[in-house]
Amino acid sequence: MEDLAAMKTDLDKLLTLAAFVTDAKACAKRADELKALTVQAIEAQAAAEAAQAELAQLKAKHEAAFEERAAELFQRHQATEELEQSIDLDKQTVLRVLSEIRTIDMQLKHAAMNYGGILEGFNARLADLPDWESLNRDLLGKYDRDPHFGKQKSENGRDDLEEYATETGPVPDAMPDATITRSHRMMSRVS
Repeated sequence: MEDLAAMKTDLDKLLTLAAFVTDAKACAKRADELKALTVQAIEAQAAAEAAQAELAQLKAKHEAAFEERAAELFQRHQATEELEQSIDLDKQTVLRVLSEIRTIDMQLKHAAMNYGGILEGFNARLADLPDWESLNRDLLGKYDRDPHFGKQKSENGRDDLEEYATETGPVPDAMPDATITRSHRMMSRVS
C-alpha cells in the first residue's frame, strides 16, 4: 500500500507538471520571469565583477602605498639608528676628551702647587685640589698687590698692560745703588 501511495504522489506531481507545460500562457509567463531573472543575474554578476575589479585595484593601491610607507619608515629607522650611533660615538669622544682635560688639569695643578711649594703639605685624600683662582691667589697673589705686575686696569678703565712694560727698582741683596730693569712683553687687549 505504501508503494501505491508513493506512486500516486509521483503521479500527481507529473500531472501538475503536465498541466503546467500544456498551459502555454503559464509557461510563457514563467519563461519571461526566468529570462528577467537571468538578465538580472547577469547584470548582478557583471556589477559584482566590476566591484571586485575595483576592490582589487584599491587593494593594489593600498598595498603599494603601504610598501612605500614601510620602505620610508625603514629608511628613517636606519637614519635614526645611524644618528644615534653617531651621537653615542660623539658622546664617548666628548667624555674621553673631558677625562683627558681633567687629568691634564689635575697634573697642571700638581705642577703649579709643586712649583709654588704648597704641594708638600697637601694630602689629596683629605682635600680636593684647589681651583685655579685659588691657586692664582695663593701662588701669585693678586695683581693689584703684586709689585711685579703693576696695576690691573689703566686710568681709563681698560686693560692696558703696555703701561708697565718696563719697571725699574732696587735689587735686593745687591750692591748699594744697584737697580734692575725688567721688560715685560705683553700684548694689549684689542677692544
